[in-house]
Parts: sequence; structure tokens; C-alpha cells
Amino acid sequence: MRAHRIKAHVKPNQPLVVELPPDLPETEAEVIILLPDTPATKPTFATLEEYDAWLKRQPPSPYTAEEIERHIAEERAAWGE
Repeated sequence: MRAHRIKAHVKPNQPLVVELPPDLPETEAEVIILLPDTPATKPTFATLEEYDAWLKRQPPSPYTAEEIERHIAEERAAWGE
């Protein structure tokens, strides 16, 4: 098996046209598309007010403050200190 590597620009819902070298014989081929990993986007805020507005739009925690404190205490107790 031999490989031929090329780079191509892909667009959503568009056909991918690949230019192959002229000496390539007619044959069956397997095509593998490798896409770069999409970096995780982190929200950025210009001001503290923007952050506060974003924070208010987040879903509430399913835990009460007492449950969180109890969990932290259990974790500390598990450390054996």
C-alpha cells in the first residue's frame, strides 16, 4: 500500500475535490479525513460586569452550601490528618 498526502480546505456541506498526481493508476482507494482538534473555547471578559452577567446566566448548582461543606469535610477526614 502506498500513501499520497495532500492538504485541502474543506467547507461545510461542500464537495471535497482532490487533485491527484497524473501518474496515479486507476484503482480503489481509501480516503481518510484528518481534522485538527477544535480547541476548547474559554469565555473571555473585558470587565468584571461582563463576567458577573455571564455568571448569572449559568445554571445553579444542584448542591446546597451545607452539602458542599460536608463533602469537603469528608474529603479532609479521608486524608487521615
